[in-house]
Amino acid sequence: MAYEMLTGEQPYVGEAPMQIAYQHANESVPAPSERMPSVPAELDELVLWATSRDPDARPADARAMLDRLRALEPALRPGGASTAAHDTLVLAPGGAGIPTAETRVLAGGTAAMLAPAGAAEDHEDADALASAATRRRRRGSWIFALVLLLTGLAAGTGWYFGAGPGAMAAVPDTAELLPADATRLLEGAGFTVEPAERTDPVVPEGQVAGTDPPAGDSARRGSTVTMYVSTGPEILAVPDVIGQPEAAATEALAAFSVGESAEQFSRDVEAGLVIAVLAADGSPIAEAYPERGELSLVVSVGPVPPVEGTAVGEAQQRLEDAGLVVDFADPAYSDSVPVDVVVTADWLDDPMNPGDTVRLTVSKGPAPVEVPNVVGKVMTEAIDELEAAGFTVSYEFPDLFLGLATAKEQSPAAGELAPRGSSVRLVGSLTQ
Repeated sequence: MAYEMLTGEQPYVGEAPMQIAYQHANESVPAPSERMPSVPAELDELVLWATSRDPDARPADARAMLDRLRALEPALRPGGASTAAHDTLVLAPGGAGIPTAETRVLAGGTAAMLAPAGAAEDHEDADALASAATRRRRRGSWIFALVLLLTGLAAGTGWYFGAGPGAMAAVPDTAELLPADATRLLEGAGFTVEPAERTDPVVPEGQVAGTDPPAGDSARRGSTVTMYVSTGPEILAVPDVIGQPEAAATEALAAFSVGESAEQFSRDVEAGLVIAVLAADGSPIAEAYPERGELSLVVSVGPVPPVEGTAVGEAQQRLEDAGLVVDFADPAYSDSVPVDVVVTADWLDDPMNPGDTVRLTVSKGPAPVEVPNVVGKVMTEAIDELEAAGFTVSYEFPDLFLGLATAKEQSPAAGELAPRGSSVRLVGSLTQ
């Protein structure tokens, strides 16, 4: 109170009662002159003496405090004048006279000790100071008890939230553990476990798929962590993407893991459009499939280039440009396909994919035919026989006399092989 009267402020201030109580319990009251430089050093010493943290170093009671203050009064008054009252011994002459203050009768009855004029007022001040000191000591006891209580609460709270059940802890990673093992791990970290189920496209059925809060997050010890056990991937309906462009089909199948597309030749599906959707094992996909399950698209690259009836060099180039491998069969005779022109182009795989092989058969022209023997026959008969065998006939003889002439020579000779359609030359003479 003296500090506040001298400075206009309380010695301890803070934003929270806890801070003020801590200062009461752990810090000494500062000298008033630190806040108010005009306060004399004598009053600094008085305040520090009255507020010492050591009870034995403080005034014993209000009387001691008052005596000390009176002793300081001359030094504090301007000019050093003293108005302090002292006990006065007054002797009335002849025992007469009217006393002006309280009188104590001495032995012999002739002398009286007269108290100073303000003695009664001083006693009242002393009693008031004593009562105030008693109240302050009681209040100090309550404040000290409150400080101890708050300190205990702070320490307990600090332990509870720092190392006790209320402390924060990281949620352990339990992914893909068996539920029993995951439960032991979570309970060992101080959490209460609540099991639940959910689908998971990656974690096998029956293993832990995750927790809430997730692994690595901080949560308060004693709080509940939900442990999710995988029921396997969710089974989803597969969109129909046959005939769609590859990019659109991939987007429509975003719930699944679409792998690299396979290319395939097709005479019915335009290049760039989806021919089929295959499961991970290569079989056609069903109407429903596991979430994020692996699948792949088969995309058309158009038809295999047609090369029948094309010269062999051009046919080979067109097939190789389409990504196919060209193989050659033995050349074959053909009455309708010219020499070195492709007779057939055979697929060695069906369906055909880039990198597969096409086998070409190239024409050798018409098959050779044995030339019949027509020497000695009438020219008209010889010509008919050769033409029936598939040859053309040339001769140098008047047509008017063919029925009278005989074939004397032929070229090629009888029995030789010549291509069908090739020419046989006859030499005839008149029959004798």
